[in-house]
Amino acid sequence: MSRGIGANAYIAYQDNEIITYAYGGYNLNKVELRNKEQIKDGLIIIKRECFDKWTVGETYRMCVEGLIKVKNCSNCWWITNDDLKIDMMTLYVLYKIFITYETENSIPQKVSYDV
Repeated sequence: MSRGIGANAYIAYQDNEIITYAYGGYNLNKVELRNKEQIKDGLIIIKRECFDKWTVGETYRMCVEGLIKVKNCSNCWWITNDDLKIDMMTLYVLYKIFITYETENSIPQKVSYDV
């Protein structure tokens, strides 16, 4: 059974130091958050060095240390309960990005998390 929530992202910019994903989330349980237009106005900025350092459970620590920065999308409805106040969906998207990199040895152009 689907919970009707998720997010998806694609690489919007990259250089030798960072990879920037544009992302958008959705929540089918709330009419105002369904994001039928699939707007991706949030940003996930990852320093390339993270791909060499990442292990399961390290994503949030990298956000705290500033190695990963998040600009929440307009459809954000669930944020971390700390000073960062980042969209929880980005943590799931980041996990998918890093797992894909780990298993396929390439940084994914697009990624989605749907539950």
